[in-house]
Amino acid sequence: MDTLGQAARDVVIGNRILAHEGVVDAYGHVSVRHPREPGRYFLSRSRAPELVELGDVIEYDLAGNAVGGDARAPYLERFIHGAIYEARPDVQAVVHAHAEAVLRSRSRRRRCGRSCTWRASFGARLPCGTSGIGSAPRICWW
Repeated sequence: MDTLGQAARDVVIGNRILAHEGVVDAYGHVSVRHPREPGRYFLSRSRAPELVELGDVIEYDLAGNAVGGDARAPYLERFIHGAIYEARPDVQAVVHAHAEAVLRSRSRRRRCGRSCTWRASFGARLPCGTSGIGSAPRICWW
């Protein structure tokens, strides 16, 4: 499988694993940086993470615009994914999760920016870590 196909598969696998493990709720999601174009990333259309399939993956630029004009409903938070990729060239994947326990436990590890949810702030910096998910060695959690 080529690197583009693997990156899209990583989005699907990441969403499903994190949903299965209870890390993301119905509104959480995973994106993966484009392996050849660092100014782009892959993210599913707006869909519950446990339902994401390969055909749901959309390519975005850092401004959150769907490359190729894909008109399916996107996640509203896609702009934050793009901002993280723009600010942090070393980050290869981003996880958006509403699970407060995960944010608290991750905050003890390496940090890279602000971490917050709708109603509470969990620190001045965003926890980063590594994963064993395919082409995503560094992940930011927000």
